[in-house]
Amino acid sequence: MENAQFLAQLGGLLLENEDPAQALVWLERSLLLDPGNLGAQADHAIALAELGEPEALRALSEAWRQRSDIPPALRQRLFPVDRARQYALPRVRLGDVQRARWGWQGEISLVAGHESNLDRSPRLSELTLTVPEGPLVLPVVSQPRTGSATLASAIVQGGYALGDRTILRAGLNLNARRAVAEPGTNWVQSQWSNEIEHRGAGWRLQADAGIVWIGGPLNEPYRLHRLGLAAEVQLNGCGVRASGSHDRREQSVTDALNSSTSLWTASLQCPLPGLPRWLASVNFSRGKDTPESADRPGGGQQLRAEGLRVTGQIGADSRLDFYLRDSRVTDASGYSPLLDNNAIRRVKLRQVSIELTHSLQRFGWQGWSATLQWQGATQQSNIQLFGYRADTVYGGLRWAW
Repeated sequence: MENAQFLAQLGGLLLENEDPAQALVWLERSLLLDPGNLGAQADHAIALAELGEPEALRALSEAWRQRSDIPPALRQRLFPVDRARQYALPRVRLGDVQRARWGWQGEISLVAGHESNLDRSPRLSELTLTVPEGPLVLPVVSQPRTGSATLASAIVQGGYALGDRTILRAGLNLNARRAVAEPGTNWVQSQWSNEIEHRGAGWRLQADAGIVWIGGPLNEPYRLHRLGLAAEVQLNGCGVRASGSHDRREQSVTDALNSSTSLWTASLQCPLPGLPRWLASVNFSRGKDTPESADRPGGGQQLRAEGLRVTGQIGADSRLDFYLRDSRVTDASGYSPLLDNNAIRRVKLRQVSIELTHSLQRFGWQGWSATLQWQGATQQSNIQLFGYRADTVYGGLRWAW
């Protein structure tokens, strides 16, 4: 994200694949980092022209009219005899270089803030049990644990190009939360992933496999083994993606909670009308979680979710990311005879998050950015025990290289 040459190459490739809207996003970021990149300037102006804004291309043509170092094919695009045919000419970028076979990138972030519900627990003063003798009301004390916390994250990813269109990637992601006043709510997460991707003109295929480990005193540690397959095509400047995944969950102690989850997801990503530097995406997913043991409370689960994400630039150095997600889980059988007469549990979770990132490049901090995050989560259920509300606010620094 901070390599101007890489971003210029990525934008140029997207432009060659007839996706000017996506190309514009990366070319603009490249020019923010390196305004003097002549190849990125040319591709940026051409992308704008193909999106119906020819003013930048006209201005560039006037500014470069006396230059003698412009490749012939690009010169025809800048100074065409017949401007109506200019977009049929081949695309040539200034300063095109041989791409490396190997590449890697990383990111480290450290943020501190406050959470209103560190353990995602309900707020209850009493609990009603349904026993054969009749409803039994028990006094309970269930108050969410509130306090300050620190989140740390580190990501390292490497890639190898098997050819012009096929890339192998592998990455390690480490995350941890530490709450000094409530150490019982601390957690850690690690993820190892492998991926192969093949691209064509306007399409992409991707297969991945990985393992996630989650632990800490709050919950019993467990592992997730994941396999996934996805396909994406570009249609009229929008990305259409379909994917499927299969996860197997292995508890460290309680084998009765082991399960497998199959999930299908469809998504659509498009630039906002009149705002080419902003992207909006929607996704829909459906799936099923199947327990390995018949003793798991609730049995199997039907899963569904919908999400909306909007991202874009605010000024030259700031970026806003808004995310909204609704997910629902419905059990196949009654959860417990003691809760609402063995009612089938239904859970709905709504998550809203807003993140504002500001680059510190102008202050001489190469690759550094400041971030401010807010997230709200509300979970509702027909069984009172499974509802909660949580709000989090974090701020800190992120370094990418």
